[in-house]
Amino acid sequence: MQLWHHLAAGILRQTTRRFVWAPVFFATGIGVFFALKQEPSLGVVAALAATAFALFVSAFWMSGSWRLGVNCCVLVALGVSWAALRSQWVSAPVLEKRTYGPVMGVVYARDTSASGNLRLWLKQAHLPAVDGPRPNRVRVSVSKPGDWVPQIGQTIQITAHLSPPPRPAEPGGFDFQRHAWFLQLGAVGYARAPPVLWDDPTDRPLAARIERLRHAIADALQDKMRAETAGIATAITVGLRHSLDEATQDVLRKANLAHLLAISGLHMGLLTAIIFFCLRAVLALNTTLAVQGHVKPAAALAALGAGAVYLVVSGQSIATERAFVMAAVAFVAILVNRRALSLRSVAAAMWVVLLLRPHALLSPGFQMSFAATAALIVGFQALQKTGVGRLPGPLRWLVYSIASAGFAGLATAPFAAAHFNMWPHYGIVANVLAVPLMGTVVMPGILLALAGAPLGLEGVGLWVADWGLRWIIAVAQVVVAWDGSFTMIKSPPPGVLSILAVGFTAALILVGRSRAVGVAVFLIGAWIWAQADRPHVLISDSAKLVGTMTPQGRHVSREKGQGFVARVWLENDGDVSSQQRAFRRTGAVDHVRILKELPPGPPDCTAPFAVVADWVRPARCDVLDLRKLSWTGAWAGYLQPDGTLKWKTARDVSGRRLWNDRRVRRNGWFAHQ
Repeated sequence: MQLWHHLAAGILRQTTRRFVWAPVFFATGIGVFFALKQEPSLGVVAALAATAFALFVSAFWMSGSWRLGVNCCVLVALGVSWAALRSQWVSAPVLEKRTYGPVMGVVYARDTSASGNLRLWLKQAHLPAVDGPRPNRVRVSVSKPGDWVPQIGQTIQITAHLSPPPRPAEPGGFDFQRHAWFLQLGAVGYARAPPVLWDDPTDRPLAARIERLRHAIADALQDKMRAETAGIATAITVGLRHSLDEATQDVLRKANLAHLLAISGLHMGLLTAIIFFCLRAVLALNTTLAVQGHVKPAAALAALGAGAVYLVVSGQSIATERAFVMAAVAFVAILVNRRALSLRSVAAAMWVVLLLRPHALLSPGFQMSFAATAALIVGFQALQKTGVGRLPGPLRWLVYSIASAGFAGLATAPFAAAHFNMWPHYGIVANVLAVPLMGTVVMPGILLALAGAPLGLEGVGLWVADWGLRWIIAVAQVVVAWDGSFTMIKSPPPGVLSILAVGFTAALILVGRSRAVGVAVFLIGAWIWAQADRPHVLISDSAKLVGTMTPQGRHVSREKGQGFVARVWLENDGDVSSQQRAFRRTGAVDHVRILKELPPGPPDCTAPFAVVADWVRPARCDVLDLRKLSWTGAWAGYLQPDGTLKWKTARDVSGRRLWNDRRVRRNGWFAHQ
């Protein structure tokens, strides 16, 4: 009984941060929804929502820790219900089988694929050669676009090979099908012939005009800046990365500076802060405004308006949405004379993002953005108690720079390692040398260039920004060149990232000694990650590639072809080797063999597990064919102590959901027949 009283008292101490905890439990419900193996029916979701409402009402007659616990359950139930509703609401037709033929549609976005090809995103797609559900949105990669590049808002026609969104490359891997579902993207493909202009309307919707403006700014930056710096300037100005070469991205990633490419709190904060303080200084020259107290509110409103424009022009990514909401909370707090930056602003931003896009919870941008921001706020609150604010100006700036780089780097490192399989060892050094330049040189230079562009005076600002970006790239290159600058990390098994997130969140938000619980949970997750084994055998869903673990690393069955799958497997192993090098590895045990067709006669059940790259229906024994792989997806085999393999399929991990099962889609709330 005494233990219960201590536990209840500890829970009640957390009520001072109940507003901060609310979106965390709501996010927990969203996570529960995505972890389900079966799509919940409308009746189940309605019953869950009704139960949540009943619990919420009954909580008014409760007191103490009981009320707090019931409200937490209500928020989890609401998270599950909202994610289910949203996933049904975005329902759109998905292509069911591969096809080849003409595609007509309106270009609503364009970017560059990993191989450097032009990639066109089409809506209002017309696919006359498709039988069955016809997607409204498709993505086509064009290997030979020709001299003409389609513009946003134009209607084009192109002949393309289309297929449904691809499944995970391995069980538990990145689920592009789920990602495409929430983008309402029903098919992906490629074309070898250039597109043909069909219609170029003069009266375009506002969204199309904004997209054209974004690409016009990007083209101007590429024309007037160096190639290596123009890609970064384009990414942080309008959120487009099509001109950013892979080598620059790779070196920034290895130096732990890739976060500078995302329009997040750093860029939004710098932009709005520069406008706020500059406008405040100018308005303060007016004695009447200064005496009446209108200077600060006017500057705050102007900065908030500039942030809104930046949000729209930059493409409204998850990180930018979060940054804008936090900026809005901060400036509203200034207007009402409250503290501008706190965990409450982070919580408000989380509410907005999760209500608009609940699937964002699973993205690295959401996880790293909120982790870094929350860690900076908590870290600087602790730092203020040490008396750092009384240090001399230059020394205080140095301490704050090192601390901000350390807080943000340590907070994002586990999530970056889980998603990108990389742990930079000198990230703090790189951030200390590079991040201040982003705030004091690059962003002011770009802002100056944008302000002077209407008068043709953007040259000075772009020169300043170019110099700062060259410095940042040089820092990244120097740091990466050091011995042992980074370590490749194997991917965590399913569920471990959730444990890490729970521990990290609890360590930041819990009050008092209870934070030790969060640290303990985080360490448990890290221990499970370190002890987990990668699959001994991997089989692609195309039946064309097998990867077997050897003492030198994973051996792949093909030297060329299936390059994307092979690269994903090796990266998830924490292996930087190429496919060609992995193919030449020796020592692989013949657990699996690929056959073009079954040999005549009765099957040999004592032979190694066979994968048949054909549509057959084997009667018995361990024979895997395309028919079965089309249902199960990729396979992973884990070596047991007795030498046998325990198999797990992508279907086992992901279950039967809207985004991966056409029968579930046909029975959906807003079904597309």
